[in-house]
Amino acid sequence: DYMILYGLVALPPIILCDEDAYDSLYTTTITDAKEITPELAFDAVETLYSRLICLGITCDMIGDSIFLRDSVDTNPGISWPTCQNPITDLKQEYQGSAPGQFLEFLKVDLDVRAIGALVEMGAETAAYDAYRWGMHSTESIGGNSAPMGAESALDLFSMESAAELSYHPDNTVGQSFLQYFSGTTTADGNFAQSQTLKALMGQDEFLVATLTQRRIVAESIMVMTTMHAYAIDSMYQAVESCNNEDDDGIDAWLWDRGVASLSGWGQEDDHANGILLMGVARFLCEEDGACEGPGDISPVNDLLMEALIEGKSRLMDGECDVAKSQIVDAEKLLVTMLVDLVALFAEKIAADTTDADNLAEGYGAAVALLPLMQPITPDSAVVIKSNMGNFRDEATTFSKDDVFDALRMFAIDARIDCTLLTREICDSEDNVVDEGNGSETETEGTASAPLNGGKYSPTTDVDYIVRLTELISAIANDTSIIDGQTRYKEITTDGISLESITLDDTDPGTYLDDRTNPLYSIFMYALWRSHFGSGNDGNDQNREDMEFIDQKVDNYGHTIIVEEFGKTSRYNPLLTAETIRVTNMWMGAAQSLYDAVELCDEAGGGGAGIVANPIATLDDPTFVNPVDQAAAFWYGDADDTAGDGDGSLYSWAKRTKGKFDFGENPGPFDVNTEMHRELTALKMMLSDCLRPVTEDPAFRQNQAKSMRGLVDELTRAMTVPLVQNLIHYVGMVSTAEDADPDMIDYMIVSYILLIVYLAAGMLFLGFGGGN
Repeated sequence: DYMILYGLVALPPIILCDEDAYDSLYTTTITDAKEITPELAFDAVETLYSRLICLGITCDMIGDSIFLRDSVDTNPGISWPTCQNPITDLKQEYQGSAPGQFLEFLKVDLDVRAIGALVEMGAETAAYDAYRWGMHSTESIGGNSAPMGAESALDLFSMESAAELSYHPDNTVGQSFLQYFSGTTTADGNFAQSQTLKALMGQDEFLVATLTQRRIVAESIMVMTTMHAYAIDSMYQAVESCNNEDDDGIDAWLWDRGVASLSGWGQEDDHANGILLMGVARFLCEEDGACEGPGDISPVNDLLMEALIEGKSRLMDGECDVAKSQIVDAEKLLVTMLVDLVALFAEKIAADTTDADNLAEGYGAAVALLPLMQPITPDSAVVIKSNMGNFRDEATTFSKDDVFDALRMFAIDARIDCTLLTREICDSEDNVVDEGNGSETETEGTASAPLNGGKYSPTTDVDYIVRLTELISAIANDTSIIDGQTRYKEITTDGISLESITLDDTDPGTYLDDRTNPLYSIFMYALWRSHFGSGNDGNDQNREDMEFIDQKVDNYGHTIIVEEFGKTSRYNPLLTAETIRVTNMWMGAAQSLYDAVELCDEAGGGGAGIVANPIATLDDPTFVNPVDQAAAFWYGDADDTAGDGDGSLYSWAKRTKGKFDFGENPGPFDVNTEMHRELTALKMMLSDCLRPVTEDPAFRQNQAKSMRGLVDELTRAMTVPLVQNLIHYVGMVSTAEDADPDMIDYMIVSYILLIVYLAAGMLFLGFGGGN
């Protein structure tokens, strides 16, 4: 009877954070109390320990049970679980900088649950008090455990304070919400707050709504609108703190707060126990049976967690712009969730247009998506608004097909990865590789399809560069020199060929430009002064007379490749493809990176004066983003299952890394990981430069400087496989009794490129010869 009594009075708050745990404990201690066994008791105590957070208490508060301890002493066969503080590592991957404080952040969704439960109980005043004052996350947010300066950043947390936030200028999510609903509700246009309050209190359109409908709407708006914008805002504030070089830890504090505002309280492998947006993704994959892995994790949540972890890591390393790029990646995934959720409830509403709860769910999802859809596909927003964006008791006019068509157009224009959606709103050709023509990547509009399974999504058409990597793959598999030479000279749709990258005698001329690309100039200088260069005697020459292997030094890449094609007696297509890859394609990628810097520099009034109107380029339909070009040179037609014949630099770097053992190092340097992170950051920086929040030229000048620093990091990363290959082949050749001539050639190619880099490094460090 005592057990039943205390089960009744102690367990109820647990239902707010874990209904399954509550049901299990209730069954064991109350419903089936007479059938309890030592095993069931062990499980019940263990579950209770793990859910103390729901009760707002800790292991330290309750201490160790003397009875349980003594029972173990007297009965060796009995054991009891040990009380441990809650795990605050989401999926055991994301770690808050201050675990106790992060735990307080994570409990934010308990307020959402509590408010919803009070609404469903008809306790409007109590629900409003919880909305206004908060219930679970009030102690450390803004309190003594926050870092210095944090108190001024945020008062005691409540849903109302989150809804009243003045959004950061970079927070396009919050700005979109305010702009879309501005003037339609309250005087300040705060739609999220006014609609939540009306749902809580049963006012206006919710006057005739059921209590369950009101709970659904209130929770939906708090989760998908208020906390969504709040989370993104916190992370942008963290980036600003990083840029300001604050030294009080507030950047980590703000980023953690943003992550917690998306996750809510979660444990171990399940980082979606909460009902915030990560919980939405988990709900969607469970509905579809698409959850993956031993923890049944949503694929979207896995990608989202990767972005949040990476952003935090970069933030801590002071790489503020790279952290900022991870916010963009995260937001794309959050929008993907909303599209999927609207589609799910469109299906449910179509099945029964009178189901009041589904109508409320669909409304909550639609009003969260509409502000984000309006700027991109306004026609789609009109369709979603008319079908699902008005609260009503019955869908008298509703078309699932219209809703799906509108969502499909938005998904295409917003570059959403349709493979992450659980609802089939996309056609088979949307955002995927067209398998009807080999490896070509074509999508509707002018943008190429995502590269390497979505690792990078171009916004302009770079298919012609992707085609170059296909040609390299074909050369590697061709035993015929003639066929290889034909592919080497093949001109793609934009007038470029593998040959023309470093051959200025072609039309329209070489892809490389020594006015903007310092590496190209340094390569030429080093090769001109080398044993095979016309400047090996140390004397000066006119620029147009400088040669390498009796050819213009400007064409050094082409010259080396022609030497490979000239080995008719022992032509090796694999070696020839490798040579093209690490000379022309490698430098083509580098050139594109420097072109991005040049574009920003000229927009700020500097640069070489190559681009006539750099600020207008983004609006030019023929514009090709140079960062997209760099990504296409690197990724090409690669995927993570590509074999040795793959022509991309990405697969080359991956194969090269496989030749080296990193021992116990848990996080060895990975070139491809760095390329993904920094290409994404560079693209965002270029966009900010060409469309800045201020017209101050100094902003663009500083942005160009930051971009140049990032490009230097990228080219250094690209150099790692060159060095690794040299070491590898030096070792192979030096230890073989009869060295394979091709192995020697591999070594020579790597040697040439490395020597050039050593010369480049000496020049950069001020160790160069001459004046």
